Amino acid sequence: MLNFKWLKIVISSLTLFTLINNSTARCMQSDFRIGDESLEASEREAFNIDDNGLLFSYNGTNEDVVIPNEVKEIGSYVFSNRTDITSIDLPEGLLKIDDYAFSGCTNLKRVIIPDSTEDIGKFSFANCESIEYIYLGNSLCNLGEMCFFGCGSLGDINVSQENIYFSSRDGVLFDKEQINLILCPSNIRGEYFAPDTVKSIYSYAFFKCDKLEKAAFSSNLEEIKDMAFYGCSKMRNVSLGENLKHMGSCAFGDCISLEQISLPETLRFIGSNAFFNCMSLKNTSILSSNLKIERRAFASCDNIIIYCHEGSSLERYASKHDIKFILI
Repeated sequence: MLNFKWLKIVISSLTLFTLINNSTARCMQSDFRIGDESLEASEREAFNIDDNGLLFSYNGTNEDVVIPNEVKEIGSYVFSNRTDITSIDLPEGLLKIDDYAFSGCTNLKRVIIPDSTEDIGKFSFANCESIEYIYLGNSLCNLGEMCFFGCGSLGDINVSQENIYFSSRDGVLFDKEQINLILCPSNIRGEYFAPDTVKSIYSYAFFKCDKLEKAAFSSNLEEIKDMAFYGCSKMRNVSLGENLKHMGSCAFGDCISLEQISLPETLRFIGSNAFFNCMSLKNTSILSSNLKIERRAFASCDNIIIYCHEGSSLERYASKHDIKFILI
């Protein structure tokens, strides 16, 4: 009888051990929950994350990447040139995306920046040529230089209304007050009329918007920064208002269809190569008498005729560089 009781105890112990062992195995094989998505343990191992929540490398092969909740920062170049990736699910709680983190992900379609994210580094999504839509959350306060450069399919940028630093209108990115036009989607088509509040157009804001045909700005516009409209190859006409003061280098470079432009009396500076290779540019009226023009401002504008005031700095510039001009 004693032996029978002992046998029952042994069997019970073995059964309990088996149940615990199986339960542990199931837990090890179970999904890690990431928002509404799930992450297999084998997928989780592809993410190398330090104790501070920095994702410093990724070894996975999935086309659809779900980043674990514990990630607070995505390191530089972690997903750079991963042409196999088609979607990225960024976790709420992510604070920072470092420089070049997703650069060259040429098949990435959409970017949803969580409300927790504060900082996006320079060139972080550069040359992601298939991105069509970008959403920026309400905590974002810093956008690095050219972070969306070369996103040629981009058609719409949307910003959370609760964001106190940035805003969007008609798919275009501005600061909150819409004084600074930061970025126009490359896939914009036809005509664009900017809000009357715009005073400054940032560098590369319209870079290679090669479907844009016309752009118009109010008399509040004062500054066009370097490369702002570079490569807008179909743009024929642009209206810049009556208070423009500064035009940066290569501002309209390679706008090969631009036919005419009128620059106001308030203009004080035209940067180098501002109208480089504007081969269709003909009649150009520049009313300013006190204007600094840097070298090669009208380089390769073979058909240009400048209308300017007698005795103006522009007349002297045109004479020195063998540019045709007519005094007004």
